[in-house]
Amino acid sequence: MATTIFGEHYISNQEYAKKLILAGLNQPTYRIEVDYIDFKVRGIGLSYFCNGERVSSGLFEKPGIYVLYENYPGADNCLYCGISGNSANNRIRRFMKGLCDCLRHDETHTAGTKARHFGVSFKNIHFKFLAEEIFPNKHDCVLDDRYMDEYVASLLNTRFNKKVKQ
Repeated sequence: MATTIFGEHYISNQEYAKKLILAGLNQPTYRIEVDYIDFKVRGIGLSYFCNGERVSSGLFEKPGIYVLYENYPGADNCLYCGISGNSANNRIRRFMKGLCDCLRHDETHTAGTKARHFGVSFKNIHFKFLAEEIFPNKHDCVLDDRYMDEYVASLLNTRFNKKVKQ
């Protein structure tokens, strides 16, 4: 545990990020299937599957951290880690729109666009989601939640996140 200048102990962002990763390991892996891409209106249709069964996008209409993988989750295929304060589904959808090159002029997702430029296909994307409601206890934490996804991303060695200094 780290210590403040006042001698108070706290858990660092890096230590808390490790707790998030461990909690995320217990979460199911979901596969994303692109149902349609409409370049005229810049729209996309997505379906989510877990263990071969279709699941509702409503499962992800809440705050949390999501980690996107090319192919199945593993050490070398972690693409991006993001955090959403409102709806992880919206952020996942925006990444996929960037990957499929159908973002509207008023939308951006740099990581999705970069992944497309580096040859990542939208045909085999998986993800894990950790809802904020099941985050590990934040007691004794001094956290900057705005950048927690970047700390998790640095530990997972994602390919398309900005890197935080350790």
